[in-house]
Amino acid sequence: MNKILAAISIVFAAGLLLAVPPSAYANNFACTPGYWKNNTDTNGFDGLDGLNLRDEVFDITGFDLGPDANITLAQAVALKGGGQNAVFRYAGAEVYNFYAFGLPDFPDNLFEDALERFADGNISGAIERFEKLHNESICTIDAFGRSI
Repeated sequence: MNKILAAISIVFAAGLLLAVPPSAYANNFACTPGYWKNNTDTNGFDGLDGLNLRDEVFDITGFDLGPDANITLAQAVALKGGGQNAVFRYAGAEVYNFYAFGLPDFPDNLFEDALERFADGNISGAIERFEKLHNESICTIDAFGRSI
């Protein structure tokens, strides 16, 4: 009986390994702007909602998003539309991600690359870089801030 249970356990574990994509094993993680827009009040990060996007991005990366970024993080992740609004939405999400996951695990090089593109006037390139960051990542916390 113990051999049967052991065999079943091995098959089950192998099935889990096949079901989880390889990217889930990496230290790359980033929760999307939509995640942060909908979950800061339930996951313990609502204290970040009132922080200023422009100040926080500058403190983390040294990039100045300009005077239009004088909005709160909560306002940033709730912005609608493309262009600058999309860049601010993603930048706001990255500030939440920075505080949620910290360094050195936070993929700040991708964040900085996106902001460099924005600073160069390449808004679509910045958005593309942010989307790449989120598409190749997994959010490693649930809506209540617990590790998953």
